[in-house]
Amino acid sequence: MTPLISIVLSNHNGSPLLKQTIDSIVSQTYKKWELIIYDDCSTDDSKDIIESFHDERIKPYFADHHEHMVYGFNYGITHSSGDFIARIDSDDV
Repeated sequence: MTPLISIVLSNHNGSPLLKQTIDSIVSQTYKKWELIIYDDCSTDDSKDIIESFHDERIKPYFADHHEHMVYGFNYGITHSSGDFIARIDSDDV
């Protein structure tokens, strides 16, 4: 059985490269993954970018108040269901 990979992305105001970063994950040849995005109360258009993706493997969470990048990664890890966990930053294209 092919393992599920949980990719955790913590974002805060990362809109300049966020779409490209998510596109780079979606375009991978390995398809058994979930992308857990923790948006840390962004004030730019990150939410619109995240919500523009219609892929059931993308699981967004939107914070009510600003925490910290590490909090977002920990949150994503605890909400993952994969056999392996990978992390990516919002500007990693």
